[in-house]
Amino acid sequence: MKKPSAILTTLLVALLAAGSAMGATRTWDGGGSDDNWDTAANWVGDVEPVAIDTVNFRTLAIQSQVEAEVTTANTITLLRMGGRGLVTHTTTPKITVKTGGTLTVTDDIHLGYALVGDAGAASANLVVDGGTLAITDQLNIGNVAGAGNANDSTGTLTINSGTVTFAGALKLATENPAAIGASTGSLIVNGGSLTSSSTAVQYVGQYGDGTLTVDGGTVSFAAAISIKLADQAGSTGTLNLFDGVLTAKTLTVGAGDASVVLDQGTALFDGFRTALFAGYASDGLFSAIGGLADDSALAAQYSTGAGSYTNGSNIIKWGYDSASGKTALWSVILKPEPHLSLIIVAGSILLAVRRRMI
Repeated sequence: MKKPSAILTTLLVALLAAGSAMGATRTWDGGGSDDNWDTAANWVGDVEPVAIDTVNFRTLAIQSQVEAEVTTANTITLLRMGGRGLVTHTTTPKITVKTGGTLTVTDDIHLGYALVGDAGAASANLVVDGGTLAITDQLNIGNVAGAGNANDSTGTLTINSGTVTFAGALKLATENPAAIGASTGSLIVNGGSLTSSSTAVQYVGQYGDGTLTVDGGTVSFAAAISIKLADQAGSTGTLNLFDGVLTAKTLTVGAGDASVVLDQGTALFDGFRTALFAGYASDGLFSAIGGLADDSALAAQYSTGAGSYTNGSNIIKWGYDSASGKTALWSVILKPEPHLSLIIVAGSILLAVRRRMI
């Protein structure tokens, strides 16, 4: 039988090991001479985060700016950005993952993380500029946390180039159902790639105002049940297909105000969705601000059950391809019909030329 002192020593060692495994919360204070994530002086206590740590980018009174650059490989457990604690500073935290940099988050990311008791609204920007961002769990962009929380939240993830992967749900403009504050979440893909391996619903505007903009690169939600726009009553969900390619299983609409705006981008959905898209067109879900100059290749491939909807000077089209098992959605610029006066002028010229030849 162990002596009491030996038992206490064993328990103490176990508690210390458990505490070590849980990690610490590391907060950026920008105290270093640069914006480098790897500079220890930029963190409270001059200790850089390690893989088991939670990282906070929540404004402190001493900071004039909260900006960090990731240029090497770094792993953390949880990332919370935005929020002002008990101070009235209005800085928006920003992290940029640059070429050569990798940020791996083994739990959730919260961008624009507003808490009950904060001094005001939360905002945050996360930018991927050539680097790699890997998230093992959920991606929350614009998050009003806590029942009764009156603080607003705004979060933005911008992908200019590089790679972003995540395995949990995407929630643009989420919040506690009993929160009072407004949430706004934006995901902007200008290039590079965004890939989700999650089978969960991907929300664009869950409770607040959510916007997914594809303006280049590739976006894949191929494993997800659906992309859902404007989930809850009072929410807005906007999908902008300006350029690039979006791939998903299907597109669903919730109880809020949803819209899909097309330009030169293309969306590919699993299965035969032409009747669904015809219904969406009839309901006014689709609009176009531009389109492809030539869609002959798309129209030829996705020709089964093809449908179209004229929207201003553009035609929104959809059709199914049995070989790939996908339905495509795109917009093409409406080619103007020759004006009657031009036809008359051309005819007059031809007549005059003929008379001269005679």
